[in-house]
Amino acid sequence: MAVTAPPTERPPVSHVSIALTEPRRWSLTVEQMLYLLIGVLSVLTHLYLLGDRAFHHDETLHAAYSWRIYQNQGYLHDPLLHGPFLYYFTALQYFIFGDSDFTARLSAALFGIVLSLLPWFLRRDLGRGTALIASGYLLISPVVLYVGRFIRHDIFAVVFELLSVIAILRYVATERPVWHYTLAAAMGLMLTTMETFYLFLAIVGSFVAVWVVWQVARRLFWLIVAYGAIAIVALKVIPRFAGPIPLPTPEQALLVRHQPDNNLITYARNVGQIIGPMLAHPASLLVIVSTLLLLVALIVLLFVRRGLDGRSAWRQVADTAPAGTLIGALDRIPGRQWAIAFGIAFVIYAVQYTAFLSNPLTPNIAGLITGVSGSFLYWLGQHEVQRGGQPPHYYLFQLSVYEPLLLLFGPIGLGMVAGRMVRLFRKRNDTTEAEARGWAAEKLLFAPMLLVWWSLGALAIYSWAGEKMPWLTIHVALPLVLLSAWGLARVWTWAARGGFEPLAVALTGMAGVLLLLTFNQFTSIIRDAEATRLAALWPILALSFLALLAAGMYALYRSMRPAVLALLSLTLAFNLFFTLRSSIRLSFVNGDVPVEPMVFVQTSPDVTRALNDLRAASLLRTGKLDLPIRFDNETVWDWYLRNYTQTEGSRGTQIAPIGEEVQAVFMLSENVPANEPNLTGFLRQEYPLRWWFPECEVYRFPPSDSNCGFDPQGSSLLSRVLSKPWDGKALADYWRFWFDRRVPAPLGSTNWTLFVRPEVAAEFSVGAGAQE
Repeated sequence: MAVTAPPTERPPVSHVSIALTEPRRWSLTVEQMLYLLIGVLSVLTHLYLLGDRAFHHDETLHAAYSWRIYQNQGYLHDPLLHGPFLYYFTALQYFIFGDSDFTARLSAALFGIVLSLLPWFLRRDLGRGTALIASGYLLISPVVLYVGRFIRHDIFAVVFELLSVIAILRYVATERPVWHYTLAAAMGLMLTTMETFYLFLAIVGSFVAVWVVWQVARRLFWLIVAYGAIAIVALKVIPRFAGPIPLPTPEQALLVRHQPDNNLITYARNVGQIIGPMLAHPASLLVIVSTLLLLVALIVLLFVRRGLDGRSAWRQVADTAPAGTLIGALDRIPGRQWAIAFGIAFVIYAVQYTAFLSNPLTPNIAGLITGVSGSFLYWLGQHEVQRGGQPPHYYLFQLSVYEPLLLLFGPIGLGMVAGRMVRLFRKRNDTTEAEARGWAAEKLLFAPMLLVWWSLGALAIYSWAGEKMPWLTIHVALPLVLLSAWGLARVWTWAARGGFEPLAVALTGMAGVLLLLTFNQFTSIIRDAEATRLAALWPILALSFLALLAAGMYALYRSMRPAVLALLSLTLAFNLFFTLRSSIRLSFVNGDVPVEPMVFVQTSPDVTRALNDLRAASLLRTGKLDLPIRFDNETVWDWYLRNYTQTEGSRGTQIAPIGEEVQAVFMLSENVPANEPNLTGFLRQEYPLRWWFPECEVYRFPPSDSNCGFDPQGSSLLSRVLSKPWDGKALADYWRFWFDRRVPAPLGSTNWTLFVRPEVAAEFSVGAGAQE
């Protein structure tokens, strides 16, 4: 057998291909480092002193119900307390880290951290600058940080809202199924979190419907406009003649709130008694009939009716829709993908509302129905109850106090989107080239237009809804953060193209110094009661400095770009300082003191101080938490006394006779007179239990507000400054509130009384009260 010898010579070097590329070193970009910094700061700001603030009344309920799951006591959905997600996720924190005030809020804090980083996924859709600005602002936003350290459902809901918007934009851009499934999961989790799901669905769903109709058959757009007019007439005009629509009463709400387990027949009967009269009202009938007619008309005209080429209106547009458009993305979703997405959302919904996670052997099958019907009907009934009873301008007021940058740059973003739309319509004609340009322009317009619709829709629908609460402000603020970031990024990019020479920097710095001096003089004047009449002159002087700066820049450079950049720099510098200051004071200084409108009604810090004394006294005397304690029907004690082994609550205004072994009694002051015979031998001390913000004196309009008694002589800080903005004293009083949170009236409160035996009074710092 012949054997071939190996070659003795190497081929010429020119014939040899050698890879000389060194292994690429992994390194962080500046952008990634900034996101990392935002993440680290977000962790610090969300976890620092997280458990120190007294628990709001609602927080104690949410923490206690989560603790019951942790203690294997089960879960039953109650629409009053919203959806189950918060309770299961918080119970998971207890399981991992144990139960405490810190771990009760940890679940909310984790979602607050996630929220500040989620804009990372919008870099390709909104721009890298927009995403980074949004992340940075979500880090320091007073509303977002406060709600992100507060165990309520809202922080979870807004994370799922933003995740849903991200999934929509990413799926339209990439058509990757993972984003469709992400949308399904986010919507399912939102549905199991709180009823704001229906408002978000109405906002985003209506945007998709209007966008599709506008793209496919614009002449049908007027059908939607007509439908909206009919709905307004039905809901606003007809009830004036036919009487109000019979929404669920508080008694009826209990029928759908406390449903019989797995008794679907009884539950269906209860629901029928509620929705029957409501649907039979003429206004409801008109809305139902017009909705059905609109749906039939759209289906026939968009999908059934054929044109001359044998294709439907939808098919004609979808066949030419390129990648990256909503029409094209929707048209190319296969049926199997729809089924998987629906399955993901349904499993998330079913597992939580049937309480399968806490009761796997005996799940509440009725929860498959009550999760939707109970929640929707109960909170529909709350629309007329109007808990909180806030005025229509409530959220605008909250934003003006905490998020003035959003009220400045949100409208700028809105104006820029409107300008894009105008330019798009002007360029339209019937040529193929124009059609291609139109698709390209609409791809650029889709994301910012969604932000505009979401922002306006959220502001409108939450301002209209009967229940207005401070924590709901985050649902209005979030879309405005994204829209403002988009507008700011584009204005800054445009202005920065003109450059910024040293002279421009110097002039801007000089203007900043003048503004600081003006601010210092203004704050000095408003402290002098005699000089406040001149207070209005100083804001005018500050605006004059800005106008002179802009005019000087334009005169020097014959361009608006340096002028706009200078104004942007100063506006951001001052407003970011105020925003950061408000955020720190709200979350770390006044978090349980209702001089802040966001705090609204809050458990006083005296409660936590007394409970810390109680813990110390019990450990000192017994070495464990078994000091005998009695309390009345106040529910906050369910959370705070959960780990004490010898506690007993009355669940009523009167408590049973107290034995000599009882060392402390916690009681609402209003219940004390009825229990005096049982309270002999105790020292007593009264504290605020819950205190609240003086609304009528700050932002309501007393002459037209029933919550202020329709006081014709009454006025508030806001009404005074709006009616007479030139009034120096009105401006000074409002500034003292806005900047220093000096409210013009005492805080209201409901009180509780601590009773302790004389031998333990020293541990509780009680001694001023007389022994009974």
